[in-house]
Amino acid sequence: MHAVLRPYVRPALGAVAPAHQNLFKVGGLIAIESLDIDESYLDAAFLGQFDNDSRWDYYVLLRKKKSRGIFYLEVHRALPEHVSRLIRKAVWLRRRIEEDRALPAEDVDRPLFWIPAGPVHIVASSIENRVLSLHGIVILRRDESLEDNW
Repeated sequence: MHAVLRPYVRPALGAVAPAHQNLFKVGGLIAIESLDIDESYLDAAFLGQFDNDSRWDYYVLLRKKKSRGIFYLEVHRALPEHVSRLIRKAVWLRRRIEEDRALPAEDVDRPLFWIPAGPVHIVASSIENRVLSLHGIVILRRDESLEDNW
């Protein structure tokens, strides 16, 4: 993780807005640390080095027994017309991970998670859901936990 971001990392889910913590479940995993990516981008040093496009919301580091896993979460209304916006945010995030190494690159094969803020209006069999899948984005449904996607 880029040194400019480190001061913004909080223990457990401390960087995730309380209202957003109620929108997803970690399951049996233990939250080690989290980062509100938007908050960290307010830092002038960071803005000077990286572009300021639409950003993914959160980085969360979780533990399962002796292994650790990184999860990137985006809280957003789950409507078909928001798919292209989420894809733009995902492209931005992957650039920060892969090109800049600004954010941790472990678990790059794990999908990015769209946490619905409200009801999900994207049907699992829809073209929008297939497009999200092609971009490595998964909508985390209310009956699922991050542990289900370990």
